[in-house]
Amino acid sequence: MVVSKAAHDSLNGVQPLNGRAGGGAAQVNGFDVPPDLQAFVHSDVFMTIAIDPARTFTLEVNIAKLIFHAKRMAPERDGIRRSRAVWVSNTRERLGEIEEAFLDAFPGSVPECEIGKGHTFFAPFGDDVECEVLFRVYNRHEDISSMPHASFYIFDELVGVNGEVLNMATSRVGLYPDKRNGPGCVTEDGRKNKIVWGVSSTQNGDAPFWNDFIAKNDGFVHVTRLP
Repeated sequence: MVVSKAAHDSLNGVQPLNGRAGGGAAQVNGFDVPPDLQAFVHSDVFMTIAIDPARTFTLEVNIAKLIFHAKRMAPERDGIRRSRAVWVSNTRERLGEIEEAFLDAFPGSVPECEIGKGHTFFAPFGDDVECEVLFRVYNRHEDISSMPHASFYIFDELVGVNGEVLNMATSRVGLYPDKRNGPGCVTEDGRKNKIVWGVSSTQNGDAPFWNDFIAKNDGFVHVTRLP
């Protein structure tokens, strides 16, 4: 759970994931982001969602968004921009896929370990950017108490997300970093930098809790609908 930061002092070594490229895609922190997902990546709305019925969303888009927000975090007194992201999957199998993709993008950034066991990594997002990334499976009531304070919560697939898990994520996001060593979870100009985002492969019907949540939080939710 230790990253060799000395070997990763910039984003020059980041390798984009295999995924959708071209077609007007633009580079965001070294990753191809299609035009219809630029608004998703750059949204700072508290809850940001991409609805993708065709399941064309690539993991590199999530990573591009993570780097975007991590680099905007206000530095603490020692000059380091610290953040913590909790990346939530519904199954161990999917968690393993996410971790492997992350390692492909940031080779050598984590120690040798067994994939899919809920690890904590430190991602090399730049000289002054430290982002702790926790890969976790939260899908039961018993998981609630173990959900940590974080800057960002990322839901890999919103369909089937436990409503209690989602509610806890919204209450614990923005509590890291705290204000002991700096301004807290804000950008340099003092704006809140706490974000919960995710992808849903359904437009309606299959996720009644999620649809109800969006309806009740109008104004705090940014939705991108893919074809």
